[in-house]
Amino acid sequence: MIAIKKIKTNKRNESFLFSLISDAHIDNKHSDIALLKKHLDEAVKKNAIILINGDTLDVMQGKKDQKKTKSDLREELKGSNYLDRVVDYAFEFLKPYAKHIGIIAKGNHETSINNHLETDLLKRLVDKLNKETGSNIVLGGYKNWYLVHLQMGNFAYKYKIFMHHGYGGAAPVTKGKIQHSRIAEYIEGADVVWMGHTHTDYEHVRTIEAVNNANKMVSKNILELRTSTYKEEYFGVDTGWHIERGAGPKSLGGRWLELNVKRDDKHGIILDHKSYRM
Repeated sequence: MIAIKKIKTNKRNESFLFSLISDAHIDNKHSDIALLKKHLDEAVKKNAIILINGDTLDVMQGKKDQKKTKSDLREELKGSNYLDRVVDYAFEFLKPYAKHIGIIAKGNHETSINNHLETDLLKRLVDKLNKETGSNIVLGGYKNWYLVHLQMGNFAYKYKIFMHHGYGGAAPVTKGKIQHSRIAEYIEGADVVWMGHTHTDYEHVRTIEAVNNANKMVSKNILELRTSTYKEEYFGVDTGWHIERGAGPKSLGGRWLELNVKRDDKHGIILDHKSYRM
């Protein structure tokens, strides 16, 4: 999936902010919904573009789910139409932020429901948000390119974010950084390579040599990012899959991605970027 965001400005210097969120597990009883709401409210206040990289939904309490636990079911979701209630619950939560959301991509929790129960809950959610709020959210796949087309006067720059929800286990030692090295073997041209899934948080800068449009050798910093989760599986929990497999506490929250752009009449658009925890 390729999603395109066009930004046009006549300013010579400007900054753009993105809110990177994954693994919210909105409908899970142990997710820190208050923290998620706080971060989304900050994104709206700062006029950030919200990007969501998989596992927005948890949906593990259906009657055919082997990992279901009745005690983990939210009161709002109890009923014979569990999956419908999850979509409605997520819709009401995300509705105030819909016009700031650029993409909602799929994670393994959503694709599992699609594969086993033959219903695309995320499509139902995105369609409802777009219809009811007039937003233009893109429904992403498991991997996506989010392209930001910057137009500053007569100069243009295409900023490329490669999104992959992630795969594999928790990787307690490497935190999943090896996966970024593997992706670097087959992905070219990305300014950011972003994953979630492992519920870990890090930024790694991969610096490469490149040749710019003025035929000069320059260094390019590629941000390799991993966003964590809003699902608390350690503190306040004495049993369960996370505890029983020996996993430790995880940091909660997403990351900000900041683009600082300036227009130079000789060199065109000069861009610097950085990320930091919410």
